[in-house]
Amino acid sequence: MFRIVFALNCLFCLLDPTAASAWGYQGHKVVGSIADHLLNANAKQQVKHILGYDLRTAAPWPDCVKSVVRHDDGSFHYEVDPNHLEFEVPCVPFNSVEERARMMDYAKRNWFTCSYTPDGFERGCHNTFHFEDIALQRDSFDRNLQGTNDHDLVAAIGAAIAVLSSKRAPSCFSIKDKKEALFMLVHFVGDLHQPLHVGSVYLDADGKLADPDTAHKADPATETIGGNALDDQNIIDGREPCHVQISPIRIRYIMEYLYLGEYQALAPKCCAFKLIGDAFQRATARFRHPGTTSRAGSA
Repeated sequence: MFRIVFALNCLFCLLDPTAASAWGYQGHKVVGSIADHLLNANAKQQVKHILGYDLRTAAPWPDCVKSVVRHDDGSFHYEVDPNHLEFEVPCVPFNSVEERARMMDYAKRNWFTCSYTPDGFERGCHNTFHFEDIALQRDSFDRNLQGTNDHDLVAAIGAAIAVLSSKRAPSCFSIKDKKEALFMLVHFVGDLHQPLHVGSVYLDADGKLADPDTAHKADPATETIGGNALDDQNIIDGREPCHVQISPIRIRYIMEYLYLGEYQALAPKCCAFKLIGDAFQRATARFRHPGTTSRAGSA
């Protein structure tokens, strides 16, 4: 098992995460494929025995679980989005009755292990396993920093390793078996090395970059959906007039918009989006030009 974990971590010596945009399923497959090649014969045999798949195929699994929807009657169903059939491409290997049942069961068991209400509705605790909300001003991880919690990305990796080591996972995680744990591990190690998953921009009421660790607080009411959306969809669509009063808003893993070109198109339409983008670019300047910006709060 330790050989598997070692391989998953060593492969990032071959990658430059600061140059990445978003992994997407293709990136996760690359992560898994490199790990496959770093495994020795015994570790490969263990992976085959536990998973029934190679790591390349298994890597997108936790994102496929996002297709599991909880209905008002409390039932869970795997639902393919007809408007985004491309989301289903990496999930084809898991479309058997047994594998979809596993995904629905995983989502159900990990739905209420914490409360995650980015838009006012419970969206499943398992979705919090994918990211860290540490402020971008920080250059290292510390469990005492604002934005960490006992069901975040680092905790999820630890929980998966615990189960693979035949130990119990913390109570925030319901991991059925080693197969589920390995699905989680190969995916979350990829997420851990993706800038969009491990940094948050915190803005004050005037849209200026804020430091929650200096203030010693972060308003949980300002949490956003993250990923490809802001709390207010109107901001993205550019339908709202430009207002500086965004309220304290937290943008998690910053959104692929800032990397994939939409930033330049959307910024002129909405001051709020421009403020977020500008704050992100300032906060990440040290990654592009190491040594030019000291760690906030340490100077």
